Amino acid sequence: MNVLIVDDDVGMRVTLQRIVEAEGHRVIVAEDGPGALGVAGESPFDIAFIDYRMVGMNGGDTCAALHRLQPHAELYVMTAHVSSEAAEAALAGGAAGILYKPLDVDRLLGLIADREEGGL
Repeated sequence: MNVLIVDDDVGMRVTLQRIVEAEGHRVIVAEDGPGALGVAGESPFDIAFIDYRMVGMNGGDTCAALHRLQPHAELYVMTAHVSSEAAEAALAGGAAGILYKPLDVDRLLGLIADREEGGL
């Protein structure tokens, strides 16, 4: 599986990258929305985990733009602080779901496994 991780917190990005790579998946990382769009234009991915609170382009906007670029990909927004309106906007923009921080790593890995079993 090709997994995209978008988070402006370097510690979160590196930790998730190591965990997902340890499960045998290829990980693509970006530190913000524009960076995510740049890598998405160059590398296909199957599933993405996108931080909601980022400077400039938030996770909801990033999710919507990624959905337009790679509509087959499954997108999840990660957040510790999101209003119901923001969650609804992310879901309307193409997010398959919301993951709340602190992250349940087993759930995140389960989503990847489910996607992989789904035929990719």
